[in-house]
Amino acid sequence: MRCSLRHAQGNVLFDTGCHPGGRRQIRSALGQTRATVMTPIMPPGEHVVNGLTGDRLSTDDIDVVVCSHLHPDHCGCNAFFKRATVIIHEKEIAAARAPDAETIGLSRAEWDLPVKIDAIGGERDLFGDGRIVLIPLPGHTPGTTGALGRSSRRAACSFCRPTP
Repeated sequence: MRCSLRHAQGNVLFDTGCHPGGRRQIRSALGQTRATVMTPIMPPGEHVVNGLTGDRLSTDDIDVVVCSHLHPDHCGCNAFFKRATVIIHEKEIAAARAPDAETIGLSRAEWDLPVKIDAIGGERDLFGDGRIVLIPLPGHTPGTTGALGRSSRRAACSFCRPTP
């Protein structure tokens, strides 16, 4: 699931999702056998590149791509963000470069691209103001990363609003 965040210092995309080639792309990246356990379910044309238009953004408007982890259903469209800096946890990069990386679904073809990669080693306040903080959440993969976003506006969800 992708999430785009606008910040005064840049537009951030959290995960890029499956490549528009979907099954074909994953099959070529992981091989037929491994691809059978990782089959994307998405209608034709439903991918991050088209989805950004709903946010009135294009791939060139994204300054930072944060990869939660390097499974192809989370980083499959990284290649479309040529201008962005791609942030990946260093433990995820190490796991993805290991000889057995494909056994845990990490394919170098999906993430090792000619883009600027910023490897992080721990928690990172993306713009130094506490609005977007990247947090290591190892478990699913060695370098899984989450994001904590704080709005500049005070807002309450429908579950938090006091009842009259």
